[in-house]
Amino acid sequence: MCPKHDKPLELFCKTDQTCVCMLCTVLDHKMHDVVPLKEGYEGQKAELETEIQQMIQKRQLKIEEIKHSVEPQVT
Repeated sequence: MCPKHDKPLELFCKTDQTCVCMLCTVLDHKMHDVVPLKEGYEGQKAELETEIQQMIQKRQLKIEEIKHSVEPQVT
């Protein structure tokens, strides 16, 4: 429920990255990019999944670097 208007939060404001009700879109988020809540959720989910995959890859590279740095040097 919207704390300001006591209406269901049915929309997602991409501009402010927050859930909003229908009244919010008319009053406070008039010129903002607003989408249905499900669409906003799917977009956020996809972005987070991409970020997580990038973080995993960076950590895996770091692990490989550490492994190579502690291997005994053959001379």
